Amino acid sequence: HLLQVDGPLWWYLHERFQRWYRGEAMAERDAPPLLDGTVIPAEQLHAMFKQLQAENYTLGAATGRPRDELEDALGDLGLLEYFDKARLGTLDVVRQAETKFGVSGLSKPHPFSLLRALYPHADFEVLLDEDFQKLKRPNVAVIGDSTSDVLMAKAAGCRPVGVLTGVRGQSAQVERYRLLMHSGCEAILDDVTHLPDWLEGLPED
Repeated sequence: HLLQVDGPLWWYLHERFQRWYRGEAMAERDAPPLLDGTVIPAEQLHAMFKQLQAENYTLGAATGRPRDELEDALGDLGLLEYFDKARLGTLDVVRQAETKFGVSGLSKPHPFSLLRALYPHADFEVLLDEDFQKLKRPNVAVIGDSTSDVLMAKAAGCRPVGVLTGVRGQSAQVERYRLLMHSGCEAILDDVTHLPDWLEGLPED
């Protein structure tokens, strides 16, 4: 089907996006590179990650981007050091599993990339087992700004926490809040720097 995930049109648009994202299309047109930066000042992110690290939280990532792009982005900001490098669920490992089993659709909101980050040494067969996916994991908080992040967290039995960064303007933030709440967020933060306070406020087991 023309519009199916991983179909010809999907891959055509994916490659077009990647060429702009990597700056190749800009270079061909003699245009300046796209501006890239953080929504939250980098020094605030460093302070937050240092606090989480000091409180013995383990940090990982589940993303639809390839691993080299994730590591480059975090590395350029000096943030990669805060993450457990074994716990990065990326597009690469999703494609490996899809190729191995001849399936598609393991990208978010499917829980595969998240489970890969949580269980980096588990066999693909374990991560794809539906009973395993449905286990409750209340000690895992998944922070994201999209409904696919929320649905992925819920599918893996984790605690979905939304953030309102990434959109500008009050009306856009109100709509983002509505979508995240409707998707089933346990909490919605103005931005990720409020995460330590939210974690501190959780009841002890």
